[in-house]
Formats: sequence, C-alpha cells, structure tokens
Amino acid sequence: MAKYIVKRFLLSLVTILLVVNIVFLLLRLMPTDYFFTEDELIKFTETQKNSKLARLGMMKTCPVCGGSGKVTDENGESVKCTNCLDGTGYVKRSSLAQLVDFYGSLIEYRAETPIMVNKANVEQFSAEVYISKEYLAGKPEDKDNWTKIKAKDVVTGTKKEVYISKATGEGVSTKDAYLENDLLFVKKECSILGEDDAVPEGYTAFEASTMLGEETVTRSVLVKVNDDETAGSAKITLSVQIAQRDYRVLGEGESAAEGESVYEVTVGKSIKRVALKLDDTETFVNVDVNKKAEEHTVPFFKYLFARLSGDDPFEGIGDEDTYVYAAFNLGKSIRLEKGQYVIDVIGQKIGPSLEIGLIALAISLVLGVVLGVLQAKNRVIDTIGTGYTVLVNAVPRLVIYTIIMMMGASILGLPMRYDANAAKPWLTKVLPVVCLSVASTAGYMLWTRRYMVDELNKDYIRLAKLKGLSDGQVMFRHVLKNAFVPLAQYLPYSILLTVGGSLLVEKFFSIPGMGPELTFAISRNDLNLVQGIVMLYATMGIFGVFLGDLLMTIIDPRIKLTGKEGVR
Repeated sequence: MAKYIVKRFLLSLVTILLVVNIVFLLLRLMPTDYFFTEDELIKFTETQKNSKLARLGMMKTCPVCGGSGKVTDENGESVKCTNCLDGTGYVKRSSLAQLVDFYGSLIEYRAETPIMVNKANVEQFSAEVYISKEYLAGKPEDKDNWTKIKAKDVVTGTKKEVYISKATGEGVSTKDAYLENDLLFVKKECSILGEDDAVPEGYTAFEASTMLGEETVTRSVLVKVNDDETAGSAKITLSVQIAQRDYRVLGEGESAAEGESVYEVTVGKSIKRVALKLDDTETFVNVDVNKKAEEHTVPFFKYLFARLSGDDPFEGIGDEDTYVYAAFNLGKSIRLEKGQYVIDVIGQKIGPSLEIGLIALAISLVLGVVLGVLQAKNRVIDTIGTGYTVLVNAVPRLVIYTIIMMMGASILGLPMRYDANAAKPWLTKVLPVVCLSVASTAGYMLWTRRYMVDELNKDYIRLAKLKGLSDGQVMFRHVLKNAFVPLAQYLPYSILLTVGGSLLVEKFFSIPGMGPELTFAISRNDLNLVQGIVMLYATMGIFGVFLGDLLMTIIDPRIKLTGKEGVR
C-alpha cells in the first residue's frame, strides 16, 4: 500500500507538472499583443511595449548594447544595434528560460512595509423614533388647546384629520405622523446614549438593535416622553454606518489630549498607540493599514542561499515595520484583475464556489443515495425516480434553472440574486444550491440504483436470504456497502471539483466565484490568471482520482491496489 501511495503521488505530481508546462508554453507562444490592453496597444511605443514584456519575463535587456539600442562601430560612430529588436534595447527570451524563471519564482520571499492612513474607521449610530400619542378623531370643543394635523392611515392609505395637544404638538408635520390600529404615531427627536452615560432626568432610554454584518449590536436611544405619549408603543429604527475620523499616532510616553480616546493598533511588527475624539454615537472599529506594493521580491532558492551565506537580501529596505514572508507565486493578473497576484485572486473567488458547491454536494449525495436505494427496492419509486432522471438529463440546464428561479422567487419569495452582504445572506444561497443539487441528485440516483440492482442479482445475496437474513439486513449489510464502492471512488473527485464552481449557475445568480473567472480570464487574454486556474483544476482533478482509489480500499478491504508482481 505504501509503495502504491508513493507511486501514485509521484505520478500525479508529474502529470500536474506536465499539464502546467504545456499550458505555460502554449500561452507564451501566443502573439505578444495579447499581453496589452487596447489603450496600451494604441498609446505605447515599441520601447514601452518591450519594457512591459521585460517585466513579464518575455524580454531581456540586450547584452550587446546594454539596453541603449546603440553601439559604436569601427569608426567610433554611434549606430543602431542589430542584435536587439528594432534598436529598442531588448531581445526575446526563450520559452525554456521563461519556464525556468516560472519554477524558480514559484515560491518567493516578499518584503512589505505597511503604512498608516490618517483616518480611523468608526461605527456611527443613528436612530429614528415614532411614539404613540393621544389624539382626538373629531373636532374638540376647546380648539385653542389642540392642533389639527393630517396623518396617513397605513391600512387604507388615505389621510385623516386628527387633533393633538398643542403643548406637545409643535413642530409635528403630516410627514412625521401616521395612524396604525387606531394609534397615532408621531416622530420624536432622539439621541444615542453613551455606554457609560446616565439617563438624564425627564428622558426615557429604549434598547434598540440592528445588524452590523452578521452581528447584532444594541444601543440605548434617549427620548423625552410627554404626558400624552405612550412609551410602551414606541417604534425605533436603529441604523449604523462606517464613518471616518482623523487620528494621530502617539509617540513613546506621549499622553492623549482632553476628550481623546487611545487605542492600540498593530502595524507590521509593532504596536502603535493612536488617539482620536469620538462622539457618543460612535464606536472605534480599526485603523486602516494600507500595504505598499512589495518593495522587493527574492526567489526562494536565492533567498535561502543568501541567508546560508550570512547575507540579508532585504537589508536596507523599509523600516522597523517591514516584514518578510514566503508566498506561493503564480505571477500577477495582467488584465482582468490587473496588478493583483493570481493566487490572491483565486483565494478571493474560491470561497463562494466552495460554500455553494459543498452544500449542494452534501444535499445531492444524501438524496441521491437514499432515493437510489428506494428505487432498487420499490417499483413505484423506481418509475418516478427514472422519470425524474430522464427529465433532468433531457431538459437543458438553463431551462431548469429558470423554472427553479421563477418558482422560488414568486412562490417562496426567495432572492433571485446572490448577495453576501444581505441582511439574511443564507436566503440568497438557497436557489443556487437547489439548482446545483438537481442534476447531481439525478446522477447519484442513477448510479446508486444501477449498482444496487447489479448487487441484488448476485449469488451471495440469494445465499444470504436462504440463511434467513431479512431484506433490511441484506440491503444495508451487504448490498449498499458493495454498491457504494464505485461511488466512493468518484466522491473525492466530485468534492474537489466543487471548488471550481459551476459556470452556468454562478453566472445565472451573479455569484462571484471560480465558475465565470476562467472564461472571463480567457476572454480578456489574462494569460497568467488562465495559467493559475488551469493549474488549480488539474491539481484538483488528478488528486481527486488518487484519493478516490484510497477511499475505495478503505470501504472494501478486499480490494488490493498491489498484486503479486508488485505495485500496479
């Protein structure tokens, strides 16, 4: 077994490297115009184009003229260099040299110096309060003590004339009042109570909550309640937004000024103290620390050799907050996510695809196996299940997804668009999960039923029944276990491929995942990003097959991956 694992692992690794090499070389053989945007093709001179290609590793400085494009002839005169391209000072690098550079910088060390902006993020709370107030529906006898207003009836939508006490009704307008269930609500002035502040005399504090991301935050809202108002019927809407406040970094031993609050923030390798003034309605969140583009990058082996020699490749770069870290490097996105590292782009996109895909896979696997088992046992369920499988495989996916979307939105009121920032983000994931589960469920039903029927017709099943085992014991002790072996081989491959997302579903529901990213990268000629995604897919697919073989042997120990003559 150990020999098999080592052999298959090495074989998988070689296959992945072969795929990556082929993709790399094919992309580098494409015309160089694909590495430029339309504006760059129009505005750049040949020298500028070659300069960008040199940064991408496709060109290098001409060794004859040193990049000047000019050489001195026998007569001492300056002439155009014939060794470089059109006298631009650059020469092409071979695809093999580019491939060596790619693997040489696959792991690199980066030195970055974080810098602090002059703004701190704070949560700023505000509230809107409507409170129930005594009123007269008809005209009062003493008109001098009453004020007539028009309040909108929320049930009928019409405006009704009512009278409220003049002493507490000044400033109340029609847009600040409404009628609901025979109660009159008027808008009141309010303020947010500080966390350590006491409630002033004559005011009442109400607890109100709101969502901040996925967390619920609660604040106290101060309202002055008059005698003709009912505090128990107050309606409060609390909202929060991220505002920015100036701050200053305190030096060692420096104290904050009066009215300032002090917070500690981490910047690179050090902790700094910052001081800023906050109102009662504000809560400190964080201080933005922006990262500069890397000051310097060094390939792994070059960095290692330098450190072993006692040298520091990053000596003199940055300040005390500069930090050095190792990173997996697939280059930078050229056009689609311009300037971002490919590995960072993949990291951003893989999350939504993984979440949606794994949930859908779990649902479809459970439903598919259970329904497949029931199909093998019951003719009625088998007929219905076969019809479902045929229908799903016959009708185009786009039609099925459209029907699911329209029914989910019109009948159940589910959102038609994925939104991770919604008040209830899980609701926006329901329809994409259902769409992904439909086809997968049909596939698992089909294969489970097929393997179950195949096992039920074997001699050992008849023998088990003759020995007196019940149908349930035969089904779950023998049939299901043996029928699940072929499915187990495909299962890790399915799980890993869910990371890749579904192109149609993710575009259909506007999910910012991996599905559309490859097609976008190809359409925008973002060759580095295409190469990185292909490398990811190749790795997932090949190792998925490898893990499937191992899982199959775990479920059924009778299966041997080695023979008498050695590793197969």
